[in-house]
Amino acid sequence: MSVATPTAEDTYRAKDSAVLAPRPEMRVLRQALADSGAGRGGHWVVYGETGAGKTSVLRALREEARVLGHAAVELKCTPMEGCVPFATARKLVALFGASLPARGPAAEALRRAGRALSGRNGSAAGRGSGLGVVLTGLQEAAQALTAAAPLLITVDDIGSADAASLDCFSYLLNQCEGVHRLLIVATLADGEPVQAPAALEGLRLGARGRIDLGGLDLPGTAELVAAVTGRPCDEGLAAACRTATAGNPLFLRALARCLPARRPVPAHEIAGLGPRAVADHVLARLARISEPASAMARTVAVLGDDTDPAMVAELANLDCSTGLEAADVLVRTRLFHDGGQMSFRHPVVAAALREQTSIVVKNTLHMQAAEHLLSRDAPAEQVAGHLMATTLPLTSSWMVDALRSAARSALVREETGTAVGYLQRAVQDARGVDWRRAVAQLADAQLLTDPSAAIGRLAELARQGVTAEEHPQLLARLADASFFFATRPRIRHQLDEAVEAVAVSQPHYTADTQLYRALHALSELPTKEACELGDRYLASEPREGVLRSAAGALSAVSAYAAGRGRKAAVDRVKEALRDPDLYELPNTAPLCAGTALLAHEGDLDLASEYARHGIAVARREGRQLQVAALLPTLAKIAQVRGDLREAENLLRTCLKTFARYGVWRANPAALWAGSVLVGVLVDLGEPAAARTVLSESGCHGDLPAMWSTQAMLEQRARVRMAAGELTDALEDLRECGRRSAALGLNSVEFGGWRRLAAEVLHQLGRPDEARRLAEEELAAVRGQATDRTQGAALRTAARVIGGDAGLGPAREAVRILAGTPDVLELARAQLTLGTLLGGTGDRTAAQGTLAQAHALASRCGAAPVEEQAREQLHALGRQHGGRAVTGLLSLTRRERQVLADAVRGRSNGAIADALFITRRTVEIHLTSAYRKLGIQGRKEFAQLYNRQELWALLTEETAGR
Repeated sequence: MSVATPTAEDTYRAKDSAVLAPRPEMRVLRQALADSGAGRGGHWVVYGETGAGKTSVLRALREEARVLGHAAVELKCTPMEGCVPFATARKLVALFGASLPARGPAAEALRRAGRALSGRNGSAAGRGSGLGVVLTGLQEAAQALTAAAPLLITVDDIGSADAASLDCFSYLLNQCEGVHRLLIVATLADGEPVQAPAALEGLRLGARGRIDLGGLDLPGTAELVAAVTGRPCDEGLAAACRTATAGNPLFLRALARCLPARRPVPAHEIAGLGPRAVADHVLARLARISEPASAMARTVAVLGDDTDPAMVAELANLDCSTGLEAADVLVRTRLFHDGGQMSFRHPVVAAALREQTSIVVKNTLHMQAAEHLLSRDAPAEQVAGHLMATTLPLTSSWMVDALRSAARSALVREETGTAVGYLQRAVQDARGVDWRRAVAQLADAQLLTDPSAAIGRLAELARQGVTAEEHPQLLARLADASFFFATRPRIRHQLDEAVEAVAVSQPHYTADTQLYRALHALSELPTKEACELGDRYLASEPREGVLRSAAGALSAVSAYAAGRGRKAAVDRVKEALRDPDLYELPNTAPLCAGTALLAHEGDLDLASEYARHGIAVARREGRQLQVAALLPTLAKIAQVRGDLREAENLLRTCLKTFARYGVWRANPAALWAGSVLVGVLVDLGEPAAARTVLSESGCHGDLPAMWSTQAMLEQRARVRMAAGELTDALEDLRECGRRSAALGLNSVEFGGWRRLAAEVLHQLGRPDEARRLAEEELAAVRGQATDRTQGAALRTAARVIGGDAGLGPAREAVRILAGTPDVLELARAQLTLGTLLGGTGDRTAAQGTLAQAHALASRCGAAPVEEQAREQLHALGRQHGGRAVTGLLSLTRRERQVLADAVRGRSNGAIADALFITRRTVEIHLTSAYRKLGIQGRKEFAQLYNRQELWALLTEETAGR
């Protein structure tokens, strides 16, 4: 006996059955089979997109029916047969005849039906006389077959059946209603045209139900891919394949055949696979349905998903109405999502169509799309996306401008790699001035990722030659690169070569080189040399404009630091910062130095305005390092105004940005930001966090002698003071003084180290030295420094002098600082004054002043000052035994809440309701509070009203409950 060898088709059918078996749709159809076997027949319609597995479902259903002992008949409708009346009915007659015994009334009736159909050769003429014979034959044959066993008829693609055949199906179902062992299951493709809509609609409405065939789930996908490839399919591969195909079995098989056999495939590669079989199948289907839809699908495949339908129609050469009809076809056939933009449901279909499109067509479509989007002011990224997709040279200015604009937007989003890609393409194709602009912008972007490459670009630009108008920008970019990255030896060498290339290419060698040095080396030079450098450049009478403004700002800051005409320096800085071109300069130094000086001078609103404008321009251009470099100015302003947490957040953002883009921690800008952050953390009472910042900045050991390290050295001393390391702190401060002298930082505004050293000496028990240093500082700043600096010097002098002699400077410090925005320094001055007043016995005045210091420090979050004020108030309360309000800070939080409400006039019952406590609990808290305050009850609340400072402290501490 011979054994039949299974064919490839048999193998695939077996695999299909295994994959389809667990699907929910099959469970519904199995139940329909069971119902028909029990005498409850009818018909069902299975819907699905092309390739969804409708034919496989019918095949699997027939196999299961035969296993159950049912008879199964298979019909396949084709579009060509749909044009011939009774074509499908003729097939059914033949299939019934093959299933019936040769003799019998049913077979004879079926033969008469066949002769009736053959006699007219499929013609509809004389249909009235012959139709009855046909219907009778089908009815008797069906009854005979269902009498022997339940009968299943599957009709694949019933939408292609002719109207006469559909009438036969309707009649058969109606006449066999009493038999109830007949089950008809038909399939219908989503969105495809049908031959006889009216006749089909009747069948659809009479169906027992409809089944929408969706894509395979994840396990089904894995099983099908494994069956095709012969290898296990892990969950990641299955998920990627399902995403690419939406679980469509036909597309899954084609995709699985494309998977490489010897290596795992990343998910992003699977999304880009485009099997030719998928393209052929889809295009063949669309060609039969709608050629405009086919053209639209090919266009979207090239242009990409989420494309505007109007643009697709225009580029596919379709008028509006035709384009709408084509788009509707693509949605109804479930090839496209039903949304405002055009996009494929199956990425594999888009990839397949794209693979089958020629380079010429792709280039043409992308160019046309770019021009279309540009003419409609679309976002630059959309225009640039199409330009990047073409292989044609992008030599037109509008193309280069679009790429540059898209790169700018990418930099704003901090997508530096994307920006570099746009600009590299622009540099590759551009010419002339477009090329020079693209190179400069590419250098700006690469400065964030590859400083060496950025400097190489600028050197290349210098060798090629730039115009006089472009020259300042080139120098500024080189200086900016030097400012942030010159600590790396290789980059410093590259910078020297690049500057030399600029010098060779331009006649303004001497003056412009001086400006370059001023821009990049300000933080390293002694003030005398920095002033001379700026003066020489300005004396060379450079062109009016941004270079003069930049040099003027830096020269003024150098003069300010050297103590040469404070007012004149501030005026020059303000004049420079009024130049709008300065904010467009790709260099941070002038703007950072100028706004920092204004902030130090106490002109906080103006400093904030200029700094924020600079940040806005830098963000617009995507210059993240310039944005970060300006944040310390805003942080310093927040610190002065007492918003310490805001200052901390700004500074941490700055340092995080520097770290992200590889700015060395000892860079002057990073050191400046770090020093301000250390000071803020000390003000907040977080010395451990301040030490961490010192460590991260590499500032625990020796520091190089530069402007930028002076502030860090001073703040390191404050950290050590907070930790009680007074000897080390004093050494840091003295070193700070020695370096100030060496660097020429002679401005009275840079004498903060003296004030701190005086406080350290005072704590070390060396009052004479402390007093001498404090008085020396006070004499230097009187009438010469800002009010903030004078107030700080007076406060220090008052503290180290002490006693009655210290009251005068302390009161003057409070008076002066009250007119400044420096909230925390005012709190320190009030703390000093209150402490001195308490020591002289004026406890009532001391309490009021200390309460004000406590309230201000609490508002700032300055825990050390707040705690010192609290301790002094406690001490005063313990020392005094009279009936004055002395123990306010000894109250518990609940006692303060209850007392504050009572003082406001609320009854005990109202207080109890508001705080969700009992009236008795309110009485207990009030009695305790009265005892601590030395008052008898509500009748003496006037004493609290008369001491506004204490009342403010009480209500402030209870307001946030």
